[in-house]
Amino acid sequence: DDDDDDDGLAPPRRRRSPQPPMAGPYDPSRFTAESWSNADKMGVLKKKGEGGHVVKNWKTRWFVIQHDKMFYFKNRGDPKPAGVVPLRSSRCSVVSNRECTFELVAPKIQKSFLIEATSKQEVDAWIKAIEAGADYSSVSSPFNIEHKIHVDFNSATGFSGLPAAWEEKLVSNGITKQDVLDNSDVVLTLLKQDDAHQYDGKRPVGGATANGAAGAGAAGG
Repeated sequence: DDDDDDDGLAPPRRRRSPQPPMAGPYDPSRFTAESWSNADKMGVLKKKGEGGHVVKNWKTRWFVIQHDKMFYFKNRGDPKPAGVVPLRSSRCSVVSNRECTFELVAPKIQKSFLIEATSKQEVDAWIKAIEAGADYSSVSSPFNIEHKIHVDFNSATGFSGLPAAWEEKLVSNGITKQDVLDNSDVVLTLLKQDDAHQYDGKRPVGGATANGAAGAGAAGG
C-alpha cells in the first residue's frame, strides 16, 4: 500500500543485509499493463486506508477495476500501480451519514479502505463494479500460454510468464520456488490440469491436483 511511510532507518553496520521478502501474489511489481488495460471501470476517487495504529489521510488516486482486481495509481498513466486490491470475497457498504463514501473490505489482503466518490450515483456505480469483481469467474476460457512460461532461477516463483492466478495457486498451496525448480514439468502440468478442470466445472480451484504438486515438489527435494 502506498500509504506506508519509510521510517528512514539504515540497517546496522557490519551486518549482512537480510534477503528481501518474496513478493506476495498482489504485490504491484508483479502486474503488467495487460492487467488493467481492458478496464471494466475507471476513474478518480479518494481513499483512506484503515487498520493499524497509523493515522492515514485522504488521498486522491486513479482507480481501475478489471475482472477481479482493483488497481489504484498515484497518477493516471503511471506505469505501475501504487496498490492492488483483490476483489474476490470482498464486500462493500455505504458509510452512515456519508452517502458519497463507502467501505471496501478485502479479506485476501486483510485490509479495508474508505473510498469517497463525487456523488451517490458514482458510489452506486463503483459498488456495482466491485461486487461484479467479487463474483468474477476466470473459467470462461482455459489458459493457452504454454509458450510464454519458462523456468527462471531469478523469479520469485521459479517460473516467468506465469499468470497471476497461477502464481496465487502456488503460494496458497505452499509450493516453493525450490519445488518448482526441482519439478518444473510436474508443477506446470498440474497447474494446467487444475485450470482445465476448473474450466470444465468439475471442481473448484486449489483442489487435489494443486496439493499434489506440493507433494511432488517435496518428494523431489
